[in-house]
Amino acid sequence: MARYSIVNIAMSANHAIWHLKETLKEAGWTVKSSGDGNSLYSSSGDVLTAPSNMLYKCWFRISDPGDSHEWCFQMSNTISVDWRVKISSLDRFTGGSPDFDTVPSAVDEQIIIGGGTDASPTYAELFIQNYTFYAHIIVESTPIGTACPVYGFWFFTTRIGTGEPSTIICQEPMKIGSFPELSSGTRVSPVVGDPDPVMYVCSYHSTGYNFWANGFSASGTWNSGTSSTNPPKYWYKMNYGTEGWTSGVAACFYVSTFADGRVSPFHQTYWQSGAGTDKIGRDVVFPLIIGRPVGESTYVGLKGVCNYMKLRSINRKYPSVINLYEDARVYVGDFLIPWPNGVLPVV
Repeated sequence: MARYSIVNIAMSANHAIWHLKETLKEAGWTVKSSGDGNSLYSSSGDVLTAPSNMLYKCWFRISDPGDSHEWCFQMSNTISVDWRVKISSLDRFTGGSPDFDTVPSAVDEQIIIGGGTDASPTYAELFIQNYTFYAHIIVESTPIGTACPVYGFWFFTTRIGTGEPSTIICQEPMKIGSFPELSSGTRVSPVVGDPDPVMYVCSYHSTGYNFWANGFSASGTWNSGTSSTNPPKYWYKMNYGTEGWTSGVAACFYVSTFADGRVSPFHQTYWQSGAGTDKIGRDVVFPLIIGRPVGESTYVGLKGVCNYMKLRSINRKYPSVINLYEDARVYVGDFLIPWPNGVLPVV
């Protein structure tokens, strides 16, 4: 397993996304098509050879090494901080009428930030002001799973001087054994198992926040808070007859501890300063469980457990790190995200 990264870099938003593209390419991803927003278009490669090529409405389509998941990024003209981002979990961005400033389409595409149409796109804020943040990019080159290989990557920003997170983009695979693997049928026509065991995140908040929008309240009821403008998303039974794309205020939840032999709903204030370290002084981390509770009307059930991301149980925040020299993770909000070994985060 190889981990590719570029971290602790102060830059503009267009430079940050360009570096995300380049780091993904280093890890084996491929830019399948692109446009510079002005005149250059390639139906089979990358015309964005430098950050200076990132002009108004520039875009690129990038595919993972297993050719199983694709992302499509397009930049607005608002000093590069507004973006439109789509994902295709299977069908790929091969449709539409792409050109230098128009992105392609996919049958199964989902817009995860921004809106409008490919011909008339609208954009949403994804970054704070340019050069007021550090960008951090971490990419794993080895997939999780075989029937549906998922290549994990994480992009996040922290405000210079405070370390507050503001942007996060990631593709987080579910841990093998925490979901029913695809064992019969195909991803196109599944019979038994999950054909897309992955969580997608593309989210922003201007003042630093927990990008999870929701959790259980202390009373055990579902808390439809709005701490995130764009909570994590995933497919529920993709390509089955009851498929659904989970979005809105109740996309994900994280679960709790045991008390008196019962499972108690987790609430971040219970644990973020209370669990402490173990008996030899190591930070305790919890699995990050993804799904929807029975109190919701649609797409109910467990998605799985995150393979890489963890849930904190002690009141630490960025730039705190655990396991710095082997399988490092950094605290970001209530979570721990993969981090390059041996590198100290900067504030």
